[in-house]
Amino acid sequence: MLVLRRFTLHCCLFVIASMALLTVSAVAQDSSAEKKERDVQRRIGIYLSGQGLADGVDAIGIGSIDFPSEDIMPYPFFFISTRYNKYQATLAFGNDKYGRNEYNESIMRFTARYNYYPFKKILYVSGGLDLWYFNKKFSFTRDVCISGEYIDYIDLYLGCTGESITTEIRTDRPDGKSIIPGMSTSLGIEYTVFNSIVLSHEAEFYFSACSYKEFVCSGSDLKMLGLHFKF
Repeated sequence: MLVLRRFTLHCCLFVIASMALLTVSAVAQDSSAEKKERDVQRRIGIYLSGQGLADGVDAIGIGSIDFPSEDIMPYPFFFISTRYNKYQATLAFGNDKYGRNEYNESIMRFTARYNYYPFKKILYVSGGLDLWYFNKKFSFTRDVCISGEYIDYIDLYLGCTGESITTEIRTDRPDGKSIIPGMSTSLGIEYTVFNSIVLSHEAEFYFSACSYKEFVCSGSDLKMLGLHFKF
């Protein structure tokens, strides 16, 4: 009987110890899961593009297109951004209407990238893939005076005292729609204010597989300001 009681006692102690270990393990797992949840970073916000602003300023006041150089290809000024931890996606759209009554070109850019922090915070380097969607609906036309002379009317309409013909103003960018892949890389700094707002400034360099002149084959952009909210 004494042996049986000892055996029973040992079994109970073993069961209690096992349950205690399982409980500690479960607590450790829960704590790890909670920590992981705390480390998750979700952001949503915008970027303001220096290149988009410059192109818009260049095109302001153009009421009509009379020369190919005036048919400026658009570049987005406003980028929408969403981010999960170090993975980020941005989407932007722009057209070349500006001060004119109509526009003939529009462009959309989607970027998926990864952000790397070499010093754990503030400074970051990113790299990713781009998709450019370009749509040129038509080319502008212009009346060319072949006899007589131009008259500049009060409303700035160029008329011709003699005979004129209508010619098409074309650029090296083709009419129609196209989707062009590319790559981009950025170097930037960021800082957090009020524990929930992230401000950033970055220089970006991009390259695409285009084959047309005056297009986004390669270039750079200064994201003057990034404004993101943590949630």
